[in-house]
Amino acid sequence: MPQAKHIVFSQLFTPMAGPPSKSALHSHVKPCNAPSETHCLLPTLYTHAQAMIEQAALKGITITFADLERLSDIPDFTYGVALYTLQFLRSQARQQLVYRLAKALQPGGGFFVVEKVLGSYPTTQDIIQQLYWDMKIANGLTPAQVINKAHALRGCMFPKTIQENETEFRAAGFSQVEIVFKDLQFCGWLLIR
Repeated sequence: MPQAKHIVFSQLFTPMAGPPSKSALHSHVKPCNAPSETHCLLPTLYTHAQAMIEQAALKGITITFADLERLSDIPDFTYGVALYTLQFLRSQARQQLVYRLAKALQPGGGFFVVEKVLGSYPTTQDIIQQLYWDMKIANGLTPAQVINKAHALRGCMFPKTIQENETEFRAAGFSQVEIVFKDLQFCGWLLIR
């Protein structure tokens, strides 16, 4: 039985870590070893998170670095996940990556994307932002930590509205764009080619 090829993007960092670097983890996980395994994952992982890089190395995963803004060689895949990734790419680099992902995704394949999104109107954006900061404080962050993270993200995060994201996904070649998750400033889509 053919092995499914998966691709995973993740942009995660701690509240105090500051802006992400331009380098992204590019690792290839070894294929399944046992011939009896009928559903094997062959993921390619991309991340900026140092903790993830260190954990992968402890598990024997070969790690090389790449720049997501210049990533041109994306292997064909059947299922992918992007978690909080596109929002850190400038518009042109983001658009090029989304097009390359759509092209590399096999017909009928799926891509799950979760991104921070902007409100459609300035008033609702302000309300949602305040609710999000209140939630962070309720979960144990100090007001200073919340403000420090907001300052750290200035100039390196470029979120879009839901409509802008969906327009970009469709223009790239995804035939089905379905919201499967929405919470305050975060939205998740299942994209089908």
